[in-house]
Amino acid sequence: MFSLTGMRTWNVVRLSTAQKRRLIECLMLGVPVYRQRFQPVCSAATVEKFYRPLRLLRLCRALA
Repeated sequence: MFSLTGMRTWNVVRLSTAQKRRLIECLMLGVPVYRQRFQPVCSAATVEKFYRPLRLLRLCRALA
């Protein structure tokens, strides 16, 4: 089940709060996933799974 609030994504991913904050910071700064591999917080696959609903949320809010 997908939730546009993003809270489900936040709670389902098994990362520490500090790791999640770092990923959100990189997303907002526009750092691509392939560049994040040089300072890994977690695997690239986990980053993509964490970002996917957040990108959708950001797009929906931009279109609203």
